[in-house]
Amino acid sequence: KPEIKRRCRFWPACSNRNCKYVHPRQECQAHPNCSFGNNCIYVHPSDVPKIGAVIASRHSRRSKRKIDIVKLNNLERYLPPLHTPDDPALH
Repeated sequence: KPEIKRRCRFWPACSNRNCKYVHPRQECQAHPNCSFGNNCIYVHPSDVPKIGAVIASRHSRRSKRKIDIVKLNNLERYLPPLHTPDDPALH
């Protein structure tokens, strides 16, 4: 649980398991009128490309570490849906 109510400057790619800063989980309800900008503890549309880059890099040689980064930074909801063997999209 974060101890400091300030956005982690390394989010969405923070790798510190003991990070004391906020890793945003929810979209900002005040956007586009949010006065906190990059310091907001919520997700803004401008964060989505950064989140996408972290998720896209999860298949690198150190994929386990990248998956941990996805979990550590609360990005699971941004992952593409998993396909099952019965999924018509695979046929």
